[in-house]
Amino acid sequence: MVSGKESPRLFDDLLFPNIFRTFRIAIQPTKLIIAFLAVAVICMAGWAMDLSRTVVAGTYGPAKVTELDIYMNRLDDPGSATQVHIDKYKDKGERAGVFSTLWHFGSAKFHTALGELFEFNFTSVGENLRDCFRAVTWAFRYHCVYSLIFVTMALGLISVAGGALCRIAALQFAQGEKPGLTEAMRFSVKRFTSFFTAPLAPIGIMLFMGLFIFLLGLAGNIPQVGELIVVLGMPLALINGALIAVILIGAVVGFGLMFPAVAYDGSDCFDSISRSFSYVYAQPSRMACYTVIAAVYGAIRYVCVRFFAFARVHRSRPHILIFRFASEIQQF
Repeated sequence: MVSGKESPRLFDDLLFPNIFRTFRIAIQPTKLIIAFLAVAVICMAGWAMDLSRTVVAGTYGPAKVTELDIYMNRLDDPGSATQVHIDKYKDKGERAGVFSTLWHFGSAKFHTALGELFEFNFTSVGENLRDCFRAVTWAFRYHCVYSLIFVTMALGLISVAGGALCRIAALQFAQGEKPGLTEAMRFSVKRFTSFFTAPLAPIGIMLFMGLFIFLLGLAGNIPQVGELIVVLGMPLALINGALIAVILIGAVVGFGLMFPAVAYDGSDCFDSISRSFSYVYAQPSRMACYTVIAAVYGAIRYVCVRFFAFARVHRSRPHILIFRFASEIQQF
């Protein structure tokens, strides 16, 4: 029989109730300042880089269509359709920035996924997330230099700001401490290399392993002995392909655990990868459950914050506020 003192311990193993503490932890002024400054700097950098205006936009009937719209609407052969659009309108069409194009597209997909999440339509949520990844693929495919520069700069800012946020949250959650902004930023800058390389290390490992498969394919073109080399190297190529798939799944699913691992333990990038991968593959069902709970709870909190922010802006115009609230309810 479980005694009264031991009964509370039964609930210590249920970690998911701690998810509902995240909003209270997140609204700490220090965290809000760091997050706002990081987002502001990234947006200003993107808008500054958009002065190049390299995205080609053309007019199809009454609507203005960009390269990204063509790429997303053609699932069968998006590359050729996008290239035809670029060749047709590159001299006479309008121009737009890569960041602003991705911003409007991602914002629309985010709010669509948010509405589907409230209806527990996870298939549609997954499709919207897939479209966001396809949009990033478009950016790297047709605006590679721009994307590399922007992603490198954004990752550096996120490493500093995200590392500081994770450090504050880890100490506040585990030890009840609330380190100041200066202390958190000092820790983040000190561990900048670990934060910056944590998400890049899996990509580097996959590229290195994929290089073997690429070289094996090239070796197949060698006269007379090429086919023999491919046959002998095929088992290693299959093993490499399986390992690449394992690393890719672990990196995508466990990405959100890499920064907290570095922030909490002060570990290096490889240790953070090991910890995130081990949790993903050791507790996949628990990871999926926590992700769904956090997504639904975060969506509810986002709608509340959005409504109250709108109420603050339009406090002097109550009729607009009522109309906006009705629109939010109808949407979600």
